[in-house]
Amino acid sequence: MKQAKHLLLTLFYLIFLGSLLLCKQPNLPETSLKSLNELITGREEGYDELGSQYALFKHQLPHRGAISFMMNSPFHPYGKTIEQLYTAQSYLIPLVLNPNAGEAICIIYCSNADIAKYRMAGTGYRMLMTFTPGKGIAVKKP
Repeated sequence: MKQAKHLLLTLFYLIFLGSLLLCKQPNLPETSLKSLNELITGREEGYDELGSQYALFKHQLPHRGAISFMMNSPFHPYGKTIEQLYTAQSYLIPLVLNPNAGEAICIIYCSNADIAKYRMAGTGYRMLMTFTPGKGIAVKKP
């Protein structure tokens, strides 16, 4: 009885291993292999750096100091826009972004020009440089 049990288990494992060896391996697309190779070697091409949408601002702002960062709605620490603020902050280091309208210079990052005008009017800023509708650099009105 014991021998029959061992024989059946051995037969089962042989069939199982044989089926594993005979099954077809999935073919990875060439782009996946290229992406994997770029990731491993550190030569990533075709990927945007996190926060690269703020590159226009970086070249027009002072290198150090604090500036305000204004979005569609006023800052709330548990709001949906906190990720956008953190992304901008990490890209624009060593500048310090203040999410409240208190600094002399402000990055305006709104979804359209009307919202930007409304937010600037309510906080006392005027647009100094516009990059796209709703996005630019503003200064505090005297």
